[in-house]
Amino acid sequence: MSKNTVPGIADRLHTILCDNGLRICVLPKNDTPTVTVQAWVHTGWIHEEKNLGCGLSHFLEHMLFHGSRRYPRNGVSEQVARLGGYLDAATSSEFTYYYITLPSIHVKEAFLMLDDMLRNPLFPEDKFLSEKEVILRELAMYKDSPTHNLYEHVLEETFRVHPVRFPAGGYKDKLETVTREMMTDYHSRRYTPGRTSYVIVGDADPDSVLEMVRSRTADWPRGCMENPVIPMEPPCPFRRKSVFAFPHPLAYCSASWLTPDASHADLPALNVFSDILGNSNSSRLYEELVTKQKLALDVLFHTTAIRSAGLSGFIATAEPAKLSRVSDGIFRILGKLTEEGPTEQEMARTLAQQTADHIRSMRTNSGLARLIGEALIVYGSPDAADRFLPALEKVTARDVLRVGRQYFSPDAATIVEQAPPSKKKKKANEKNPHASPPPIRKTFPGGQRFLYLENHSLPLADISILLPGGVLSEKPGLWGITKFIANTLPAGNAEYGEIEFNRLLDDHAVELSVSDGNASLKIEANCPREELEFTVGMLRAMLASPAFEKEAVERERTSLLEECKSKLVTPMAVAEDRMRKTLFEGHPYGTGTQTVMESVSVLPREKLAEFYRKVCLTPDKALFGFAGDLSAEEAERHAKALSAACRWTKNKLEASLPPRFSDRELRVEARLPREQAILFLSMPGTEITSPESDVLDLLKADTSSMASHLFQKVRNENGLVYYTGFTHTPGIGFDGVMAYYGGTRADAVPKLEKLLRDEIRRLVSRGMTGKEFENARRMLLFQLDNLRQSPGHLLSALTAAEFTGTGYLSFWNKRSELERLAREDVNRTLKRLLSSKTRVIVSVLPEKEDGKVLPEKRKIRRKGRPAP
Repeated sequence: MSKNTVPGIADRLHTILCDNGLRICVLPKNDTPTVTVQAWVHTGWIHEEKNLGCGLSHFLEHMLFHGSRRYPRNGVSEQVARLGGYLDAATSSEFTYYYITLPSIHVKEAFLMLDDMLRNPLFPEDKFLSEKEVILRELAMYKDSPTHNLYEHVLEETFRVHPVRFPAGGYKDKLETVTREMMTDYHSRRYTPGRTSYVIVGDADPDSVLEMVRSRTADWPRGCMENPVIPMEPPCPFRRKSVFAFPHPLAYCSASWLTPDASHADLPALNVFSDILGNSNSSRLYEELVTKQKLALDVLFHTTAIRSAGLSGFIATAEPAKLSRVSDGIFRILGKLTEEGPTEQEMARTLAQQTADHIRSMRTNSGLARLIGEALIVYGSPDAADRFLPALEKVTARDVLRVGRQYFSPDAATIVEQAPPSKKKKKANEKNPHASPPPIRKTFPGGQRFLYLENHSLPLADISILLPGGVLSEKPGLWGITKFIANTLPAGNAEYGEIEFNRLLDDHAVELSVSDGNASLKIEANCPREELEFTVGMLRAMLASPAFEKEAVERERTSLLEECKSKLVTPMAVAEDRMRKTLFEGHPYGTGTQTVMESVSVLPREKLAEFYRKVCLTPDKALFGFAGDLSAEEAERHAKALSAACRWTKNKLEASLPPRFSDRELRVEARLPREQAILFLSMPGTEITSPESDVLDLLKADTSSMASHLFQKVRNENGLVYYTGFTHTPGIGFDGVMAYYGGTRADAVPKLEKLLRDEIRRLVSRGMTGKEFENARRMLLFQLDNLRQSPGHLLSALTAAEFTGTGYLSFWNKRSELERLAREDVNRTLKRLLSSKTRVIVSVLPEKEDGKVLPEKRKIRRKGRPAP
């Protein structure tokens, strides 16, 4: 790809340098009526001087969203939302940037908001204190991350002088000392026009925008012009090694070298060297150690650089017993590259990839603005935005060989290893009955993921397959199609008719379950060990060519419609249905049962096959899990066989937009010919990957007990309900829902609502008691232990966590995460979540006809565990 075919940035850029030192850059891009307005401030955590380690830059970035002179409180975020845009910010070691992206007709308003945020923040005292708590929780979250923990050690061990060694958010004890006065002082010294550049890219007139920004900022005084002297890191002439313990089943190793800063002429060659060695599945390290030898679970070679320092090195993940072999293998492969240099094919592939990645970043307003902003930070000139491609084109194999030999001597490496804490040796005849090896995860070349859980306690094998689907992948006219497919998928295929298929499964004692979830189509099977080959063969036939025969489709259509009809007259189901429709109005989560009925009743048979082919068979979302009495190699072979049977689509699935919750309380009432009344008091919940989901799990566990405060108050003291409790369903990529509920008499609904509100007020004001907290935690820990009795159930939970983005290791380590929870943190989270102004109160009340109560239909529960 020639740079001549890529439009330059500098020759299209309109820029001025104001008298006060502020730089303004405008790049017109008129293909869509959108614009991004970015403010780049040349200050980051390396500039905090006497407050190094306090995380002031990061804390300040947070506080700028809590009100300014013209836009107090949440004024900016609310206005951006009203205008249909979005805003965000990020802090790095040497710069902080803020941006607003919205329709281009609002470019002036976007600038005014951003300018007021930067120059006139209010730093309200209450928000200062609450935001400090938020960041302390953020630091705690990072401390729980093995990869974040490792990288902090890498920076601390490699850089002994340069302040980049400090963490972005600061240290907990240092952050706790930060006062409002410290922040206002830092803001006045560092947020000056001479350190700030405005970058505006999009559908805007350059001349008018330049004049608007210049005139509006003319009164911004130059302020402090003194900059701290950033010490240069001296080279280390010998190898250093540090080993750290971290409570995690996997081990990590890293080696780092000091490399040049971002403006150095060797940086393009270093980037090529890094990519060839380990920045893709086709890189030398990944192919050899992950794909071929299966020693490492993951490996990456990276090069990063800022204006005053550079760092290159590798990070690898492996089982603890394999870590030393992984490290030795990396140094061996590194030595070969520095001795022989890259091949022609590697050079061509890497140059093409880097060129394409750079051009892709030029597609959007935000991508172009980032190129300009980084050029201003590193080089002090936006003209440098066009430097990358010409410099890359000049890189030769000899350059790559030279930088490899110059910078990557094994004798000058800083090595960091992180492994699980060593345990005391047991006596020779003593065994831990609860110990089990951690799961193994791999990614196949097509993007499909593989998970393996070893368990040889019984001669059984479990299979869990997750494919994309569910309401989050469905569209109007296709509501309910994933459940339709789940019911018809086992009903015959190109190799077996439905009756033969089911008889063969029974003959070989195979249990098969196909179900739908909010984001998935889930296939689970359990079989005797000796029937594993047969079971995989049957699943291959089902996945490769489901028949969707007309007779089976119509039968399952009738069954689904009857199930929907049953839901429409079941009080609990109706209450949940109305709650979701109201809370998630306009979002797929709000799709009601009546809408699903209307869709299912007219769905053509051909649409099932089309949806299965174009949505469910999206490779980078698919997950194949195996557990039980089989080896990792055997499991991987079977997973690849199942994957090979699928006719994968090339379509890319779009993520659902987050719901837009109302900011007030809404009431919904429904009437049914039933005797019981149902009350739901619901609020927005959490996103599934958020640590706050654990807090709601604790609350759910507490309320499920007959000893809970809620149960005692509502049922035992007042005799209002047969059942009551709390439930929550996390959202996948957005906040989900949580709700208190109860079943009672129609005349008792107002009193039940008052008691539920009293319970919420109790938790907001006082939180969970120590007894409630410990009991709930013990209950969750027991549930985790209980789950481990069944490899199939455990595999189902692990694959669900991996599929939804939480990550299988997050669930695997759930016990330690729960044990680390502090009641004070839990109560702070509950206070925030339960204080939501967004509430939906749903009551389902009895309705009598001719003085008689109609009989209640039985709700049929299908076999199988729920899918995510």
